Amino acid sequence: MEETVFAVGDVVELISGGPWMTVVYIAQSGEIGVAWFAGTTVGRELFPPAALRKRQD
Repeated sequence: MEETVFAVGDVVELISGGPWMTVVYIAQSGEIGVAWFAGTTVGRELFPPAALRKRQD
């Protein structure tokens, strides 16, 4: 299985489901920093690349 390459600005979601999130940075560890809105609150988190998939338009 080929590993997905992410870039800042990509729209992603957790493979297990959840809100669409925007990639805001790539950590030196390789984890993907994302941000999303839950109502008017901004959520931010780091996820391993294997836990995310890109949005397919």
